[in-house]
Amino acid sequence: MGSKEIKEEDSIRNKRRTIEYEVRKIADIFFNMYVTSIFPLMYLFFCDELCTRFHSLRTRWRNEVARIIEAGPGISNQKMESERLAHAKLCDLINDVQKAFGSRLTTYLLFVFLDHLARFYFLTYVKPAFLATHPGLQSSFVKDLEPFLFLAHTWTGTYLIAYMSDFLTESSKSVLTDLRNIPLWKLPKECSEQVSFFMTQVQCSNTEMTASGLFVVDKTLLSSIVMSLATYIIVLIQLSPDLGRVFIEN
Repeated sequence: MGSKEIKEEDSIRNKRRTIEYEVRKIADIFFNMYVTSIFPLMYLFFCDELCTRFHSLRTRWRNEVARIIEAGPGISNQKMESERLAHAKLCDLINDVQKAFGSRLTTYLLFVFLDHLARFYFLTYVKPAFLATHPGLQSSFVKDLEPFLFLAHTWTGTYLIAYMSDFLTESSKSVLTDLRNIPLWKLPKECSEQVSFFMTQVQCSNTEMTASGLFVVDKTLLSSIVMSLATYIIVLIQLSPDLGRVFIEN
């Protein structure tokens, strides 16, 4: 076997190893994303289930009010009372979800925030300095793509958490629109009192999702994270010479 053929075989093996390494690297990235997505997926599942139940309750309430108005005086308000109690139980479930996921929400969002700062410092200061002292190293496509996958993954998860939390709060209050539009003069006295009581209950119920009571989780959370990241990135830029002497030169 000639030296040319040997070189060609070595080149094929090196290309094969490179492809296998890139595939394993991509698999590791997606596996890590899957692991970090387990908690958001569980939280989103519970939020979506509660939103569906609130929507179903609102539909049943509309049908019940229309039935009572059509039937006229003398009809029982027992069904209206059961729907009011069902709404109260759903609000209690929101509080249970908040207690179960509050600390996890705090931890998840905290590490997302810290991960952004660490990656910014590494990609802006540490990696360029390291590559400058090791000119023989070359960056691969997967390594260059990984920061963009990280941004897409974390911001998609954070947006869905904020959106579903906000949507859950809106769903719990959506029945207020129907309650305000009910013509009370068409209802029996007991039923009109029940509607007023239900309206007061919905208005006084606290269904905002919070992260262990530290902050409200809604769509304004995204702008708060962006503003906080911008503030701390400016601090990192200002401290970069001192940090460079500590971490890079050593």
